[in-house]
Amino acid sequence: MEYGLGDELPLYAGGLGILAGDHLKAAGGLGVPLTGIGILWRAGYSRQSVSTFGGLSDSEDARDLSPYLEDTGRSVAVRLWNREVPLKIHRVIGFGTAPLYLLEPTDESDRFLTRRLYGGPEDHRVAQEVILGVGGMRALDTLGIKTEVHHFNEGHAVFGGLELLTREMARGLPFEDARRAVRERVVFTTHTPVEAGNETHSPDLLLAVGPTSAFRASSSCASGASPST
Repeated sequence: MEYGLGDELPLYAGGLGILAGDHLKAAGGLGVPLTGIGILWRAGYSRQSVSTFGGLSDSEDARDLSPYLEDTGRSVAVRLWNREVPLKIHRVIGFGTAPLYLLEPTDESDRFLTRRLYGGPEDHRVAQEVILGVGGMRALDTLGIKTEVHHFNEGHAVFGGLELLTREMARGLPFEDARRAVRERVVFTTHTPVEAGNETHSPDLLLAVGPTSAFRASSSCASGASPST
């Protein structure tokens, strides 16, 4: 959800972003075939200042990011609230890392979704995760990038797993077989394994914002468990 490459590109809030950025820098230096997918946040985090009287104030740290972005000329779309939302694919340049592609709604009217990192009401948060997960998988395809393993750090990209499930089921695999096939291609890590550090959303909200056939199948699977992110 965030990448900390440098102060010039404020796409991060803290440790998770720095960790992801360091992975990309190390992979770039070593020539490891790694590709990063993220979201283009126009206001990644706020800039804080302390007054002479000790008061803390927040101001939006909006900057011109164009020197660090290259338009790939490619786009994808995800379905949010029962309509198609087109997404532009940017490539980050100027940092010497492994390739990093960032998604952003093409239409200005939709950019409220990706204006600020970790901001907005719950349904907007789910929409951001659909953009990252589903949009990210489709971006890799559109860019012609062949993948062997998908690494999800934290649960924000969970919809990417559902997108993979959808594809396996479209090939005719039953849900359980598709789930086993996807598990072989997904690695999940977390550095916040506590309840307070992991979002949960109701299945009803997930279906209202961004339904997928895989989620519908998993919601009604024989186990009766209700999946959440």
